[in-house]
Amino acid sequence: AIAARDATINGPLTVTAPPLLIQCAIAPVLGDFAKAYPEVELTVLGANAPLNLAHREADVAIRVSNTPDPDLVGRQVAAQNSTVYASKAYLHRLDADPDKRLDWLRFLHWEAPNSAVTQAYPNLRITMHMDDMAAMLGAVRAGLGATRMPCFLGDSDPDLARVPGVPLFPYPPVWVLTHADMRAVPRIAAFTSFVSNALRAKRAAFAGG
Repeated sequence: AIAARDATINGPLTVTAPPLLIQCAIAPVLGDFAKAYPEVELTVLGANAPLNLAHREADVAIRVSNTPDPDLVGRQVAAQNSTVYASKAYLHRLDADPDKRLDWLRFLHWEAPNSAVTQAYPNLRITMHMDDMAAMLGAVRAGLGATRMPCFLGDSDPDLARVPGVPLFPYPPVWVLTHADMRAVPRIAAFTSFVSNALRAKRAAFAGG
């Protein structure tokens, strides 16, 4: 409550967001905010694990979630979809394979390949399991196989392309959140409004349009 009395748009501001979301969607927005509010000292924590905003581990959290923390306030800024991606070189080899045997890279935190994928590629085989999406992205880029990923990630990579014959799948939406006691702090209010508007402008990319 004492911190919330700050009435100027300056001072420290800590933001947490998933690293790949920062890399592919948020980094330019952070740069634009820094130019618009040069007196704000911005710290960005790339983290997939939630930080405790009540304990001031961060001031603003940009989350990808179907069930954001009920103790936080904010808004959903973009619905998301995902689909299956592979490197363009891998897809060229797949196209030449008469058996269309798809090498599947399974992300351990997700379920097995969706039935729509196995119907399109009945000769699919799981060739590798990985527990980190940044590592998975590297494996897909290296042409080791295909995997599901959010559209903002796969479509933004010039080395990747969508695997033909596979539909879009729902993916958890993007939220911009802060602690209820802090939302009126000018620098926090300015940032949440700024980043929310910028991410809303990217809604088509998040949806896979």
